[in-house]
Amino acid sequence: PGPRAQPDRNGRKPAPLSTGGRLFVQGLNRTITLDAYNGTVLWTRELPEIQRFNMPRDSSNWSANREYLFAAIAGECWKWNARTGELESRFSVPTETASSAPLDWSYLSPHRSRVIGSGVLQDSAYTSFWGGGSAGWYDAKTGAVTQKVCSENLFAVDAKDGRLAWLHRGGLIVNSTITLAGDRAWFVEARHPELNVGKNRRLGGNKFWQQQHLVCLDLKTGEVLWSKPLEIVPGEVALYLAHGGGKLVLVSSGSASYNTYAFNDGDGGIAWTRKIPWPQDHHGGHMARPAIAGGTVYVRPGALSLADGKSLKIQMPGGGCGTYAATENALFFRSGNVTMWDREKGKTTSWNRLRPDCWLSTIPAAGLLLSPEGGGGCSCGSWMETSIVFAPIKLN
Repeated sequence: PGPRAQPDRNGRKPAPLSTGGRLFVQGLNRTITLDAYNGTVLWTRELPEIQRFNMPRDSSNWSANREYLFAAIAGECWKWNARTGELESRFSVPTETASSAPLDWSYLSPHRSRVIGSGVLQDSAYTSFWGGGSAGWYDAKTGAVTQKVCSENLFAVDAKDGRLAWLHRGGLIVNSTITLAGDRAWFVEARHPELNVGKNRRLGGNKFWQQQHLVCLDLKTGEVLWSKPLEIVPGEVALYLAHGGGKLVLVSSGSASYNTYAFNDGDGGIAWTRKIPWPQDHHGGHMARPAIAGGTVYVRPGALSLADGKSLKIQMPGGGCGTYAATENALFFRSGNVTMWDREKGKTTSWNRLRPDCWLSTIPAAGLLLSPEGGGGCSCGSWMETSIVFAPIKLN
């Protein structure tokens, strides 16, 4: 598909998904499911309430496994058959969450025979893509658009019938830090009691950064395995968490730096800390997220050893607006055009006039590089505004 089905490129919307040889693209008021290998449109759905933007301060609103596509829509979790597009179920936030106010389904991810979800006060998600650098572009360093969306709880429901398996309620869970791996979940909780007052769950300010904890849950039972107090440099711009190689990497972007912390995933013990200066404070230069691949942590412009946090002698390329998808040998990102960086050679190549969006719209998956159209509305070039998929070739 081309740009007509998409919102403007600048809203930093959820990334495309790929499972089972399919490509799922989230557009403006719709989803589009394509054959990843030949581009055939398999099925589409018009969905006026699927919008979610400002991914650096929230979680994505959809996820998939080989059999099903799940999305948070109209306060519920909708479950489609990935092959046929049939809507098989709609799960509400479990009534056992016992909130005094109505909740929307916020975070979601299929996990084995269950769906992991969270509940957030209604209308907490960012849904607008209109306006300038602050309002619709979400590129500001301070102010309303930098506030983090926080959930009331985390829970697991049966993927067949939506029955509640377990429920965790503690502090307010920072959506952009919810991380799953194996049979564990980790996240940051904000526990200052005054944060619970009021109906707003877009949070920031001094109290938000006080009484924070890093929490680990057992995904089978919902049991808290450990909880550690956090003392970090406030990340006014963004707060992220990633997992890999037995480590949790937390990035708190603020005070002109990516304040980066690594913890042991088994007990939350601190492993190392580093500070990486922002390359710039605009056009996404202050919103890089941690990506872990091949024993390396990428926080552009830095590349660190996951084991000990030492800076690697790698010259990461620059880029604009968006974030990156990492593999062991390459990074894919926006640097004007769709760009690939070869780690071994230290060089970049790009595809002229092919423009990704301002977050992540080009992903390596299904043995391909999938680049559904995401650059529509960008006025600074003569873009093709179309979807293109690349197959790898072997160079002699």
